[in-house]
Amino acid sequence: MDAVNKKNKGFTIVEMAVVMAIFLFVIGAAVSIFLSVVSHQKRILAQEQLLNQVSYALEYMSKGLRMARPELNYNCMVYEDKDGIKSDTVNGGFIYLLTRLDGGAYRGVKFLNQSDVINGNPLCQEFFLDNGVVKEIRNGSEPVAITSPSFVVNSMRISINGKDGTSASCVGQEYACGASDADFVQPRITIVFNISVPGDSEPERTFQTTVSQRNLNVK
Repeated sequence: MDAVNKKNKGFTIVEMAVVMAIFLFVIGAAVSIFLSVVSHQKRILAQEQLLNQVSYALEYMSKGLRMARPELNYNCMVYEDKDGIKSDTVNGGFIYLLTRLDGGAYRGVKFLNQSDVINGNPLCQEFFLDNGVVKEIRNGSEPVAITSPSFVVNSMRISINGKDGTSASCVGQEYACGASDADFVQPRITIVFNISVPGDSEPERTFQTTVSQRNLNVK
């Protein structure tokens, strides 16, 4: 009788298989939840970084654009096409000049920044979109990125008081599309970003801001 009881002690193969299946199921569920949490956290961090990047870029651009002054004889308001080729005409009296016409929309804006003076002259500054990165040129220097290549700016549209590449006021006069001190209208720059994180499943995000010249453009 004792020998029979000893043989009945322990787990059968079926019981072991059931236990192992339950164990593997629990471990698999735990790993799946952990990976899901990590993936969600990465997406949140990426979106936070994107917001920080856009906030910095828009604040930096807005700060300069507010301090624009009219062109007199600084040779700044010269139109550039999407490849950076300049025209021969200086648009005297212009406060802002739209540049880089591409696909029916302007991707750049040029102006004189009176708050940043070099050798007694206001800084000639341009913001523009180049291959998914927003860049700036200061007094004809090499372009410098102001957005990270970790994010892709899919498009950047710039308009002045409603004037852009699709408006009748700019059709056929892309070399002189902007705001002049002769307009007697306070110039307002509107910038629209469409930006995304490479490889992220989140949809593209659109950001917009409108900036007005600090000085009143009324004579």
